[in-house]
Amino acid sequence: MPTEKRHHERVPAMLEAVWEGASGLNHARLSDLSLGGCYLDTIGEATVGETINFKVRIPAGHWLPLRGEIIYCQRGVGLGVRFPNLTEGYRKLLSQLIDDLRAK
Repeated sequence: MPTEKRHHERVPAMLEAVWEGASGLNHARLSDLSLGGCYLDTIGEATVGETINFKVRIPAGHWLPLRGEIIYCQRGVGLGVRFPNLTEGYRKLLSQLIDDLRAK
């Protein structure tokens, strides 16, 4: 049985996202979120260890810009992204978004 490596609770989400990496600009859907990272459903390709910039459309309609490191790739399906260096401000924004998603 695999050991769970996540340190943060994940919440399901269905948020529009756009990300940019070495392969260029790609569209995605953020399907789960935690303070430690997220999963992007996308056909765009990236490599493990690559840093991407992306933005997520939050329920209020605004875009939340983020940066993350690819830790998992499933070609043509999606990407596991880790947030290695969240500032306190972004940690608070993500906490609020997670609370809002959990309440739905």
